[in-house]
Amino acid sequence: MQDKLAIGEFQKSFVAELHRLNYKKATLSEYRRISERLVEYAEREGVDRYSVDFGCQFLESEYPVAKDQVPTQWTLKQRRSRRALQLIDDFSVNGIITLRKQTGNDGLNDYDSPLLERYEQHLTNLGQAKRTGYSKAYIARRFLRFLDGKQQLLGEIAESDVIQYLKSESGCAQSTRSTIIYSLKRFLNYLYSEKLIATDLAPLLPQGHTNKLSNIVSVWEPGNLEKILGVIDRGNPIGRRDYAIILLATKLGLRTIDIFGLCKDQINWDDMRIDMTQSKTGQPISHSLPEDVGWAIIDYLKYGRPASDLPYVFVCHSTAVLGKQLSGSFQATVVKYVRQANIRLKGAQKTGLHSMRHTLACRLLDNYIRCVMILSHSNTLKV
Repeated sequence: MQDKLAIGEFQKSFVAELHRLNYKKATLSEYRRISERLVEYAEREGVDRYSVDFGCQFLESEYPVAKDQVPTQWTLKQRRSRRALQLIDDFSVNGIITLRKQTGNDGLNDYDSPLLERYEQHLTNLGQAKRTGYSKAYIARRFLRFLDGKQQLLGEIAESDVIQYLKSESGCAQSTRSTIIYSLKRFLNYLYSEKLIATDLAPLLPQGHTNKLSNIVSVWEPGNLEKILGVIDRGNPIGRRDYAIILLATKLGLRTIDIFGLCKDQINWDDMRIDMTQSKTGQPISHSLPEDVGWAIIDYLKYGRPASDLPYVFVCHSTAVLGKQLSGSFQATVVKYVRQANIRLKGAQKTGLHSMRHTLACRLLDNYIRCVMILSHSNTLKV
């Protein structure tokens, strides 16, 4: 592909592709500057052809990241350089940029959109939870965008197209790659069963499962969650909101999506309970509402929550989306409080709300084991 060109010509072709795709002026300027710096680095190193391995070497030399830094701690320059190299790798492998950020069905042809709707319905018919089905359809959507970018007809795809797509996603984390492989395998199975492709390409892909032990969510060390709660400024509206959200994660173990989707009418103040349906599983759950969590929610509703007609307890405070439902992972917010609390994280420490949910589960399990051991020891003494 494009990596056969001399690196100077390769860089010019990359910038021309950015122009063709009508990237914003500021973004184009930034990526051009990074690609020019790549050429300068190649000249110093005596390299005349681009490769993915050389791109990694360039990043480590010119835009290094400490091993104990998580992505949310990267500087803007570090994030932009990695995004630029991701696009450069994509262009090197495929001859075009296929990984451009697009939302909804942008970038899809008229045939793809109804196909995705049928696929999502197929997953629903198999009993998949709505969000699980959406996640699998998201990978299918990325694959179709990739094919459309190459102007490759779906009915004529071959093994080389699947391999090229996987190469374009090679910069993802291991767990993400596993998800991509598994979801793509399911989609290829569907395409073949519906006779939309002539060859069964699913067996080309491995099972896609990673070592489960490598994906266990980090557990917070004793006292660190209390330190985070202690530095939150509860004198301002955002602080009141964040304090209540983190308490819900640490005390009740609710998923982020369920916290953000919590409605005021799901809180039974008379019985001090939360009754809701889990977004992921669709199963109803009922939680006792601890007193400190209840008071934190009341404090936010009375003195922090901006006016909004939406039923959700927690809403956005930014001017552009004031009063709208929260979305995202909340990880950057937690990292902010980690820094304020001067907590030193381990290299692999995760900081999302899900890690707090997992910490609660581990603590409950530890308490259960401790109680069993005490009862067992007590029964032994009686005998």
